[in-house]
Amino acid sequence: MSNSDIHTLLYNLKERINTLLKISENPQDTEALRALGIEMQKKEKFEKALEYYFEALKNSPKKEVECTLIGTVYYLQEKFDNALKYFELAIELNDNYEPAYEGRNQTLLENHLKIAELQERLIREYSN
Repeated sequence: MSNSDIHTLLYNLKERINTLLKISENPQDTEALRALGIEMQKKEKFEKALEYYFEALKNSPKKEVECTLIGTVYYLQEKFDNALKYFELAIELNDNYEPAYEGRNQTLLENHLKIAELQERLIREYSN
């Protein structure tokens, strides 16, 4: 393991400890809740990530960020209707928040691709 790898591991550990300290001092700390949600999302523990994001959403001064993160989790779970709902909510909250537009556009594209696949399957199945 290189010095750079060790430095990165120590930095990440320090960040996690700081996040946990923030939560212990203030269980409604939006940034700490968001950080915990991101950690869970990275580990593909999507339901736990959603719990943290929804908790952060309650008091967040940047609700569009939490809505976009929630939309992203739903997208990764292929729950496209839910994803679209939260991306659009983020846009309503802040119509200049580019990540919400990116998420919405990708979700719409994915929905379009799913419909195209369904159409092809139905045509193959029911064509003469």
